[in-house]
Amino acid sequence: MAHEIEEALKRHGVRPELCKVGVCTAKEREILEEARELLFSCLARVERDAVEPGDLTKCHGCRRKRECFFVPLKRCGRCKEVTYHSVKCQTKHWKKHKRTCRPPAATPDLAAHEYYMNKAFSDPKARALIDSLRIDAQQNSHGTGLPVHRLVATGQDTPENMRLLFGPRYEQDLGKYHLETRITYLFNAPPGSPSYAVKTSLHDHALVRAPRPATESEKKIMAEVREMQTLIRRTVGAGKIPSPADRQAILDNIYGREYSDKGHIYTLALSNMDQGVPTGGFRRV
Repeated sequence: MAHEIEEALKRHGVRPELCKVGVCTAKEREILEEARELLFSCLARVERDAVEPGDLTKCHGCRRKRECFFVPLKRCGRCKEVTYHSVKCQTKHWKKHKRTCRPPAATPDLAAHEYYMNKAFSDPKARALIDSLRIDAQQNSHGTGLPVHRLVATGQDTPENMRLLFGPRYEQDLGKYHLETRITYLFNAPPGSPSYAVKTSLHDHALVRAPRPATESEKKIMAEVREMQTLIRRTVGAGKIPSPADRQAILDNIYGREYSDKGHIYTLALSNMDQGVPTGGFRRV
């Protein structure tokens, strides 16, 4: 590369003694760096305004713009509000900066619905995902139900996307609802079932339904739900709604008296069976 540059300089008529291209020695590099520091220090003094905390476009020590450096600016490890181009510059600036350097305030641990309503719509990446689900700000009244359904329906209900829209508490707050929604879509609930009516009311026909395949644990739950549906039909007949007494008898039959934690299986089974519920949400009589 150096030889090519020398030849190009000669072709352009540059004097031979000026055409020599080489690598700086350590001493020459040190001299150049000192000259560069001195030059930019002088230029920085021309701009008297201090760099405001939170401005990440400049070195807060020498006040030079980040475009002046060959390496990215690094943030203060404590407050994250100021940046420096070198340890040397940070050390020089510390005497001034330490008066205002404070750890960032802890972010409130928002519930999933609060995070979605108050933060997701203002985050560019989260908003892009919301837009891809064809949800606008006017549909916020649906709370978290609408986005969860559309994420599941389109196969985008990954942990990353759930966290992006609902925050770090999504699993704690929405884990059960998310699982039940997935089971509903994997079952392909029939018309006349409560689940079918809900899915229809929340779906957008411009979206392609492509839910992710069931996991092994979800397959086990689905097998339990199918077993429960079979017993419900045998007990009360197809298309009929079990009474509270029927419910207890059915749960006793399958699980004995240890059914306290299996109520959700019964609910899933019933909500995914034809009960004469039209898509408008009112049961046929």
